[in-house]
Amino acid sequence: PILFKRILTIILLKLFLIYIYYNKSYNVCQQRLIFFVNLIIIKNCYNKNMKYLDIKLDAKSHQTVMKMTVKNMPKGMVINHGLIKDNLEKRRPNHKFNTNRVELDQYEFISGVTNNITNGEELIISVTNTNINSNHYEYGLIRPGHADYVGYEFLEDYDYNGGGQFSGRITVLYTILASIIQPYLPEEVLVKLSQIGNVVDTPIYELNDEELKTIDNELYFYGQQSLNEARSLIDQYYHQGDSIGALAEVRITNPTGGLGGIDFNNFEGNLAQALFAIGGIKGINFGIANNFITTPGSVSCDELFVNQGKVNSKHHYQGGVNGGITNGYEPITFNCIIKAPCSVFKPINTIKKTNHGYENTTLTLKGRHDSFIANRVLMVIKAMTYIVLFDEHLAKSQINVLL
Repeated sequence: PILFKRILTIILLKLFLIYIYYNKSYNVCQQRLIFFVNLIIIKNCYNKNMKYLDIKLDAKSHQTVMKMTVKNMPKGMVINHGLIKDNLEKRRPNHKFNTNRVELDQYEFISGVTNNITNGEELIISVTNTNINSNHYEYGLIRPGHADYVGYEFLEDYDYNGGGQFSGRITVLYTILASIIQPYLPEEVLVKLSQIGNVVDTPIYELNDEELKTIDNELYFYGQQSLNEARSLIDQYYHQGDSIGALAEVRITNPTGGLGGIDFNNFEGNLAQALFAIGGIKGINFGIANNFITTPGSVSCDELFVNQGKVNSKHHYQGGVNGGITNGYEPITFNCIIKAPCSVFKPINTIKKTNHGYENTTLTLKGRHDSFIANRVLMVIKAMTYIVLFDEHLAKSQINVLL
């Protein structure tokens, strides 16, 4: 009965769309209605947590085998194992200020891939963890700044070892998925760090694409002087048993216009939702970000012009998105605030869960942790961005087909 009702709903909604389309007199309100009706049809056709893709995780930090299941993955995509390994290496800890838990990131495609090509079936990616040590984690001990408290209080299956399902370890799965997707998108995602602590590097808007691609150091800084200062600052916090945060900046080149949508379907919101799945992200700003506050509207509106038949803006202040829809004439730009890792080797006042509630205690950290993690988070930001772009392209194509 449920399936019959779903099919009947789709048929009736489709007939309504055909009537509106051939009537040729629909106004703006009806156009919005058409758009939302198509979304309803898509949601009835696919059970998913993104617009088109449905991504589910069975993954925890100290789980022997972590899995990601992706439904609605197109067939015919060739797996580039070289790109996967390169991206995994960028995410992997490889400096003294990173954790010394180094995993081999051994991955396998359990289903959805035949002869190294996606076959259109449910894609299941597995990654094996081989460097697990749970001895440093204690049941009930709440690490301030982590998700331990909400895990204990609001999840039935919270695993406190290594942060469980909140751990950054699971982002290895997103990195693999994005590496499959990356070659099939017209857009390219370029990233850098522009601030570490109080050390500021050249902002992304002062660099062209080729200059961004020349950045090749562990902190993704462009200027040599600022790089040296940032290295010294991180080293200082590292030896103090403390940590420091950073500001990441992103530019999406060769953007496709028309991605996203109005109201709750907007591009910025969909991208932000995915990026906030990365534990260390605490803020996201598009375009000139906080400078919108102090920049007069006569400037921040960013004058438009036509050159050889193509529309463009003078400064690209808006970040490539207007009204929740990518405009296609300027690169999409945004930044992410990456907080300092909250696992620090200093005594920290906290609480402990007991049979009678919570009691005050002191946390003296043990284990393997990052004192600086933004250099690793950059690859995950890049991966999440590719996944959202891919999902937006698929959703846009599907809506066009339905119309």
